[in-house]
Amino acid sequence: MTSLNLNLDSGNSAKSELPAPNVLHDSLLPLKVAAPEIYQRLMSALDQTTVHVVIAIPTHVIRPSLFANRHADALRGLAFEQLKSSICHAGRNTQPILIRNATPLAQSADGGDTLYEIVAGHRRHLACRELGLPVYAIVVPNLSDSELVVAMHNENHARAPLSPFEYGSMLVSWLEKGLFLTQRRLAEHLGCEHTAVSRAIGVAKLPMPVVRAFNSPLDIQYRDAELLKPVLEAARNAVLAAAEEMADMSPKLRRPEVLKRLLAAAADPGVGSSNKAKMIDLKDGDDLLGQVTWDGNRQIRVTLSQSMSPDAKQHLHAALLNHLQKVLPKAGKKPRSVAATGR
Repeated sequence: MTSLNLNLDSGNSAKSELPAPNVLHDSLLPLKVAAPEIYQRLMSALDQTTVHVVIAIPTHVIRPSLFANRHADALRGLAFEQLKSSICHAGRNTQPILIRNATPLAQSADGGDTLYEIVAGHRRHLACRELGLPVYAIVVPNLSDSELVVAMHNENHARAPLSPFEYGSMLVSWLEKGLFLTQRRLAEHLGCEHTAVSRAIGVAKLPMPVVRAFNSPLDIQYRDAELLKPVLEAARNAVLAAAEEMADMSPKLRRPEVLKRLLAAAADPGVGSSNKAKMIDLKDGDDLLGQVTWDGNRQIRVTLSQSMSPDAKQHLHAALLNHLQKVLPKAGKKPRSVAATGR
């Protein structure tokens, strides 16, 4: 198989194998109107042989993947600036990004201007966009969503591995979108241990106040989530209160200090054995409606499995208030007996 390299030095041709020319024809149709001269050159080359096609495309017709896995913090800072400087010095991204034809959903997200969607190379695409340069890309036709996310995963591990939080958030997103039915099946597709998937998801599912306590979600390590899981189960409210206090700090504390304070919050003298968190499920038959957690006798948290409408919230508020008026003693009056309150 040979390669066609448009506007690139021949020594930097892409090496990944692509399908036969008749399949590539369809994937390049968006260029027929947007860039007719380039389109004709590509068609001429495809008629002669099966090729690797590397093309320079304006960044505004390419949108990030619907499954993009980079946190915003990864698109700034020293590492990104170094990448951007390297591309600026070379005048282009020397390693092409991978793209596929945009899905209807991706096209509608950008008002119909989108021709392609990124498979891998979000950081290179953004760097070229900020530099006002076209981005050099390989079009990978007929790529399904599940194939896209696996390609994205492999690209990240080979080039710039995701942080534990990014990686876990990516896996959670895939499961929520139904790309993989179970964590075990997901692990099989990625060729990794099920425990590795479980650890990453544990980081992504840390409560948001805990995530916000750190200077950046990218700072959180796998070990941090493993240490925090038991203390969140034992004294969730105390840990969340400490996290919310640190989340509002400016500047934020460094990661070791954040972790130290979160762990210390669970060991506070006010959180004794009689105050350990207890949790029960709220069920309607086999359907889980939510959970109730008690931290001591006066701290109660209700977590619902689904969101509630404004009317439903008002009904819940009225029912809760009515119940509390019956079971809580009022100032100056003796509490009624258990038998009396049960009538």
